[in-house]
Amino acid sequence: MFCSSTFVVIRYLVSISVIFLFNSQQCYCEETVPMLKRERLALRDEARDMFYHAYRAYMENAYPADELMPLSCAGRYRGLTPNRGDIDDSLGNFSLTLIDTLDTLVILGDLEEFDHAVKLVIRDVSFDNDVVVSVFETNIRVLGGLLSAHILAGYLQQRAEVLQWYRGELLNMAKDLGYRLLPAFNTTTGIPHSR
Repeated sequence: MFCSSTFVVIRYLVSISVIFLFNSQQCYCEETVPMLKRERLALRDEARDMFYHAYRAYMENAYPADELMPLSCAGRYRGLTPNRGDIDDSLGNFSLTLIDTLDTLVILGDLEEFDHAVKLVIRDVSFDNDVVVSVFETNIRVLGGLLSAHILAGYLQQRAEVLQWYRGELLNMAKDLGYRLLPAFNTTTGIPHSR
């Protein structure tokens, strides 16, 4: 079994590819020929397949860990797996990969899985961990993931009549995390601490 070690890279690549491929009518510049519709659709489907390969591997082999380890196909937990130095500062034992993926599920139109993933985050994720984390990574991937998922959940409640059970839990989680990150911004220079 192959597990993706580049889930985050794939996730961003897929997000950008899917947005581009779904929204573009013609793709061209002066030096290139416009992309045919069947080519765009084939690339869109390939990007979707890549995303689901990585997402399913994470959910089946690593959840609720932060990351999927590619060789062992096991979850990487902060403090339970061998330390990799500064690279582990993005981990906080808060299902980082799942939170970071929520918006991509909506972009792909997988509202049923989005609903399920939001329920998992609300049920299983806690920020009550005594760990030092990367302020930047935690801010963009976790806080940003929670906020974007909250906005999308509200939008879907109004427009698609799904997630009718949702009552702003992700926003409350984002506030909790934001307050926990605030001490990093208490510096004499105004530049936050990196960790």
